Amino acid sequence: MTTSKITAADFKKRFRSLKTAHDDNINAVIIAAELEISQPVWTDLYTEGVLNLAAHKLTIDPAGMKARKKDQTGQGVYLAEYNRLMALVGIGVSVSGPTVTNADLGIS
Repeated sequence: MTTSKITAADFKKRFRSLKTAHDDNINAVIIAAELEISQPVWTDLYTEGVLNLAAHKLTIDPAGMKARKKDQTGQGVYLAEYNRLMALVGIGVSVSGPTVTNADLGIS
């Protein structure tokens, strides 16, 4: 199993409202969030991005729905903060997937 340098203790310190979540669940969403975020792209905001994406993932899970907080638009606050951070690092909304080249599409 993959482990992270970001710990459940880091998560609980940052999100006190989610401190009752089980460490195994927190570690799982941290690892999942790290798979979606590039440290070289996020640089200094990497940890904050991982923590907010992990909090979002935890609160959309049925087991974590009670802890979900929404902003005035109805969006989850953790997802809203993650999106704000993405804008700061210049990503905007992104979709990841396999790289497709012109040659793959039959274009020369």
